[in-house]
Amino acid sequence: PSRSSAMSNIVSFQVVGCDDGLTGGEPPGGGFSSERTTGMNRLGQDGGGQEGDYENSLLPGVVPGLMRTDLMPLQNVPASVGGGYRLRLRRGHHGGSTLSDVRLVALDSAEEGCWVAEDGSFLAGAHAAATAVSSSAAGDVLAALGDDAHPHTTGVGDTLVVTLPTAAGSDGMWLRTMGSPALGIGGDYGLLVQSLGPEGQWTTMQHVRPRRRYSDAVVRGLAGAQVRLIVLGQTAISGLGRVVSAAAPSIHEATAVSAEHSRIGALTASEIPGVVLAADESMSVLTSSLPEPAEGTTRRWYMRVTGEHDAETGSSTRASQGQDEDGAMLRFAIQSIRPNPSHGRITLEFTMPRAGAVKLEAFDLIGRRVASYVHEVTRPGRHELAWEAKGRDGRSLSPGTYIVRLSHAGAKVERKVLVMP
Repeated sequence: PSRSSAMSNIVSFQVVGCDDGLTGGEPPGGGFSSERTTGMNRLGQDGGGQEGDYENSLLPGVVPGLMRTDLMPLQNVPASVGGGYRLRLRRGHHGGSTLSDVRLVALDSAEEGCWVAEDGSFLAGAHAAATAVSSSAAGDVLAALGDDAHPHTTGVGDTLVVTLPTAAGSDGMWLRTMGSPALGIGGDYGLLVQSLGPEGQWTTMQHVRPRRRYSDAVVRGLAGAQVRLIVLGQTAISGLGRVVSAAAPSIHEATAVSAEHSRIGALTASEIPGVVLAADESMSVLTSSLPEPAEGTTRRWYMRVTGEHDAETGSSTRASQGQDEDGAMLRFAIQSIRPNPSHGRITLEFTMPRAGAVKLEAFDLIGRRVASYVHEVTRPGRHELAWEAKGRDGRSLSPGTYIVRLSHAGAKVERKVLVMP
């Protein structure tokens, strides 16, 4: 449960694909202090309702250009301002994010805990710790769980087999994790949670994408007590167990009534949808009021943000600039890939600073080149290139995540695309 704090919650949009660190707390004089946090030993702990500011990453692992909604738990009570509440968001040192909606969600429940499932539904109840956890790299690690200060840290390629306790009213698996969204654009980091079916087959139930500070996740729909975690990127795990849900929590939402953007200035509620947080920009959001929690319940706070990371967070190894026919400056860049995810044809929209050949290559996540084409561009400007998501052998690519690279005059730009069955 949260304790009252005189400070506001400051929440960042963590840069996708860059380890730019997090923005620190709000000092007495206002503004932000910068704290670079690189490496697992600097990702921090959340302290469970401590005084002062709390910050964590939003929309972790979301493919640039895809609109998603994220519900992030807050560790402190947001600052009360004029009957409402204040939240702050901040973008890191690169890229940008477009916001569609920002609001505060309060859950009131007399149960031990509350959790958010992947579909955005809320659960309230208790959790029972796993009875066995075995790592392919470290053996029995059950004793290492249960402490945020000394978690079990996994690495790429590790596999954990978890045995959950049997319990009436079970409603899924609970995980408490911390990781680095900077390790992957498009979500190729974190944990794949797999359930063991009655015929002995493993089925992937959910891709858990950890935040930069500890937060909980719930995976529902498990077939039995045996669960396997496939580690895609360095992840700290401090808790695993079974969720036993009880009465649903009472849910209250406070919508945004105004905002103050560090570059744009004052915004009304109707002006917030579509606002962009570019690199190093921040926004303070004032929400509406909420009723007091019922007696005997504990209130837990969540920040609900709908938005997307911009299409320019892919890597660029070298800048290439020029002018279009009207004299406007252009640089070699991928503007969009659509649809993404895709079930077939993919259209790449890109800008060219000058005429010439542009090479399209696609690589799997191991680094193997699966496709290569050359397209001749006759003039500078904005162009579209259609790709059927087929390999060099003419066959459709297997479902999965691929890196699409465009090359021109020594410059390379990359984006990730998810190919669906």
